[in-house]
Amino acid sequence: FLQYADEQNKDFINEEGLERFFQDLGIELSDILTLIVAWQFGAETFGEFSKEEFIEGFKSLRCESTRDLKNKLPSLKAELKDDRCFREFYQFIFNYVKGPDTKVLDLNMAVELWNVVLKDRFKFLDLWTSFLKERHNKAISKDTWNLLLEFSKHINATMTNYDDEGAWPVLIDDFVEWATPKISSVDKK
Repeated sequence: FLQYADEQNKDFINEEGLERFFQDLGIELSDILTLIVAWQFGAETFGEFSKEEFIEGFKSLRCESTRDLKNKLPSLKAELKDDRCFREFYQFIFNYVKGPDTKVLDLNMAVELWNVVLKDRFKFLDLWTSFLKERHNKAISKDTWNLLLEFSKHINATMTNYDDEGAWPVLIDDFVEWATPKISSVDKK
């Protein structure tokens, strides 16, 4: 822990220390594995690990060194193939990244996270992020964050199974209305 700890506050690893830690694990900062490790460690604040989170995280994963953890990374990533496990991980991300003093997630951060976390899981991810940048341009609520995962699993390739009377957030209703003609025009070509 101490090799990564903040110089001013030895009870925390700050962003610089995390960068070194993930580098030692062979992980790029943009890799989903950084979020998986934070989730497994029960981290509460984005961009830092407390001493307790770090030590308890290693213990709960039964790792004694960064080498042990590095060897365990593929199995941690594989656990996300389980839908229940992935849902827990996905819901953790919102609270972890949004910060303690806000109830919403910055749009640009949400888009970055979705591009990492929902890549290969949401067939309309590119359309969704284009829609948000073009039409929404506001922060993302927890409700929208959570229900997008359900929407991504539910919706078919033509969006014809979408129920606009369902309990979807207005933002998802608006997205379907915006995206449906785009999908139809691609199908006709």
